[in-house]
Amino acid sequence: MFNINQQPGNQTSVPGFRFSITDGLVIVLCLVVTGIAWVSIKEYALGFPIVLSHFFLFCNVFRIGQNREYLWAAIFVVNVALWTILGRFNWWIIVGCQTPLTLILIVLAIVSKDYHGIGYQWKIRDNLERVENGS
Repeated sequence: MFNINQQPGNQTSVPGFRFSITDGLVIVLCLVVTGIAWVSIKEYALGFPIVLSHFFLFCNVFRIGQNREYLWAAIFVVNVALWTILGRFNWWIIVGCQTPLTLILIVLAIVSKDYHGIGYQWKIRDNLERVENGS
């Protein structure tokens, strides 16, 4: 399902992709903050849209769950800190190291029994077909 009108405070979350006005405003705000931060912290400012895009991917598209989000965030902080300490800070390297984890967490979410992100309805239909066919 595509849910563009997620209501604030709605405790029953509708499965599938979701996007709200608040999401759009946060994206615009992030772009503004990145532009302002670029003046003082240069390429480090790109961390804002990188983190926000993953947050959006994890919370609005694939909806991987908080524990997986926390794991990704912790490893991201270590990843950035490590490359910075080594004096080899480079977003291409950092994102390159982080991408396999991102993909693994998304796949683990999709194959979990409680998946409710984008495409969940196909997974439910496939599971129903298996049950009906006795597989």
